[in-house]
Parts: sequence; C-alpha cells; structure tokens
Amino acid sequence: MDFVLWVVISVGHLAIWCVIFNRIHATSFPRRIRKLAEKIIVLGVLAGFAWFVGMVISNGTISVEAIGSRSPLSRVVLILCTAAGISFILRWLYRKFLVQPPDAIVSHSTEIIDVRKFNEDPIYVGSFARALQRIPGNQSHLISIERMTFKLERLPKELEGLKVCHLSDFHLTGHLDIGYYKKIVQQVNEFGADLVLITGDLIDEYHCLEWIEPIFGALRAKHGIMYVLGNHDLRIKDEPLLRRMLSDSGLIEVNGRWIVREISGVEVAIAGNELPWFGGAENLKPFTNPDDEASTNQLKILLSHSPDQFEWAHQFDFDLMLAGHTHGGQVQFPVIGPIVAPSVHGIKYASGTFMMNEMLMHVSRGISGDECIRINCPPEVGFFTLTGRE
Repeated sequence: MDFVLWVVISVGHLAIWCVIFNRIHATSFPRRIRKLAEKIIVLGVLAGFAWFVGMVISNGTISVEAIGSRSPLSRVVLILCTAAGISFILRWLYRKFLVQPPDAIVSHSTEIIDVRKFNEDPIYVGSFARALQRIPGNQSHLISIERMTFKLERLPKELEGLKVCHLSDFHLTGHLDIGYYKKIVQQVNEFGADLVLITGDLIDEYHCLEWIEPIFGALRAKHGIMYVLGNHDLRIKDEPLLRRMLSDSGLIEVNGRWIVREISGVEVAIAGNELPWFGGAENLKPFTNPDDEASTNQLKILLSHSPDQFEWAHQFDFDLMLAGHTHGGQVQFPVIGPIVAPSVHGIKYASGTFMMNEMLMHVSRGISGDECIRINCPPEVGFFTLTGRE
C-alpha cells in the first residue's frame, strides 16, 4: 500500500511543478524570467525526490506514516502531493477514456514525410542539433500532413469544400536546414489552398530574417495568406522590420483587425489575436455587415497564437479558431501523453480539435521548436476542408 501511495505522491509532486511551468510559460513574462523559472522548477523536482530518498534513509523505512510523522511540514507536503496526484490521475483517466473527438471531424488521414529523403544537405545544422538528432525516436525531421474535413454547422453552402491550410510555429533558428521548410512550402502549394493561415512563432534568430522571403514569399493561396505573431517573434527586437518583411513577402497581418475576403459571394472574415505578447486584439470589435446587423451568410475565422484565447474567441462568435504555441507537448510519453504545454489550461489543449458550442478550435503541434526534439509528436501541417453537410 505504501508503494502505491508513494507513486501517487510522486505523480503529484511532478504534476505541481508541471502546472507551475505551464502557467509561467503562458504569460508575457520576459524570456529571462521564464528561463530562470525553468531552472528553479528543475531544482524543485530534484529537491523533492532527494528529500524523499533522505527521509527513507534516515527512517529506514518507506512508510508514508512514519515519514509524515517527522514534522508538520512533512505532513503538509505529503498531503498536498497526494491530493495533486489523485487529481492528475483522475483527469488523465477522464481525458484518456471518456473524452471523444468532436463529431465535427468528418474525416482524418495522416501522411508522414521524412524530409531527409528529399534534401541534399543534412537537415540538422550545428553540433547541438546534430546531438539531438541522435536521440532515439526524435521526429524533428518529419512532416506529418494532417488532412481533415471539418463540419461547421453554420458554414454557408457557397463555401462547401473551402480548403484551408494551417501552419504554426516555424521557429526559424537555423538548427534545421532551410530545405526542410521549402519542402513544407512545396506540399502546401500542391494542396492548392483557398487560404493559408499562420498562427505565430515564425522566427527566433535575427540571422534567419533572410529566410523570410524564400520561405513565406513562396507560399501560394487563392484568397490570401494571413498571419499573427507569437511570443518567440519578440526575439526579433525590430518588430516593425519583421512585419514589413512579411508584408513584402505577400503575407497579411490580421492582429486586432478584420480582413474580409469575398469567396463565392460570401464574406469570409478573418481576425487575429496575439495576446498576451502583442496588443491589439483587446480593441477588436464584433464583425457585422455594412448595415450593422449580424449576417448568417458569412464565415468568421480567428488566428490566435495561443489556445488560451478559446473563450475570448467564443465571445466573438467565431466559427473556426486556429492556434499553436503548445507544440503538442513536444515530447509525448507512451500511454501518458504530454506532461507540459505552455498554457493556463495545461495539457488540455496541447494539440488536436475541440468544440465550444458551435465554434471549432484546432491546435497545431507546430512545425518546429526552440530545440530540435520531437518524441511521439511529429511536426504538423494542417490541410483542412470545410463542409456543412451531414
């Protein structure tokens, strides 16, 4: 019994620090503070397990009761970790066995492309990236093309079959060869999207600005390529320069404003939310037709870097919300799944498709990351077809 209880306590201990990690990385705190917090969290995790080992050695037993009787602080820690462990396990069981994909997913197929087979140069660049490449199961060189058909209840019949490409989290660092991103562009252009929609974290390193035009300028879409920025884009201190280069490459910024495209005689209104890292969305007004009356013959899409804007989007009555930021946890453990995701909701919206009343949200695993490490969580490119039919 003590062994089972210690497993629950250990799970709770780790869960508490994961919650702290997730909440801190969902904020607009400066990067140096978040990096300091990461170090403190690692030390906290190690210190907790070291404390346990020390208590076992000093007491000569693994008895929870014996260790808990050492001091009031020990009892508080054990009770807190036990409660956290039970809560985490129950929520995991609920998500694992009771939560089903929404009925809005009509079809879903996946195609995996190993870019190493198509690129003449090595995909991983630099000693650090090459070291990560050697980790068993690392999938950073893959492209997982997710072809999905979404049923939107309010989709105007004129937009039946609308093709949307969702891209997120390019993280241009130079650790992955530019050929990797060019292969993604090739696949996107072959899809023949009506709209290409990008949800932030485009670039991390200043020297990769020269990649903006060859990558984003090569994307093609019948009715436009829209984007929002994310927290990693803050690393480019000259934000106006970044936005100007994206504009010169044919991308349209939608942060805090509506961009309307008329497709098959129907208004498709696209807006963006870069909160909490960039302002603008807090001033967005509800979208209405020229007569200031709500129109049913329209489609409203939100681009948000973070899924944390899910409830905000619902207030604006969007039909479809696209987000990224969480990378699917980046490392998903067998059976368990992800344990960290930079969100106030933790791993709840780490990746996948979710519904809130009539609004659908899809959270991408993203294309890359700060570090080239992906385990059971391959990079994602979303090819979506919209339908309103049963």
